Amino acid sequence: MPRMTPIELCIANLRGDFPPGAVGYQTEDDALLELKQRTGQDFGKDVTKWEKWLQENPETIAEKAKNPREALKLARALKPQK
Repeated sequence: MPRMTPIELCIANLRGDFPPGAVGYQTEDDALLELKQRTGQDFGKDVTKWEKWLQENPETIAEKAKNPREALKLARALKPQK
């Protein structure tokens, strides 16, 4: 599993991917607050809108990746599978 950026981790928490107590778990409210702070956006708890925004703004991934290869890998992972 590829390493998640903080933004991706917050979106996963909004989706309910992590049960309470799991590594990486945040409450929806904490995840939403962090998303707003990191992105300057506010789509509420609408996961679809957050995912769309992230796909349209891959530079946010590049800023969090350790190197260009990792940034490309993270960006490709966000594209919908056909």
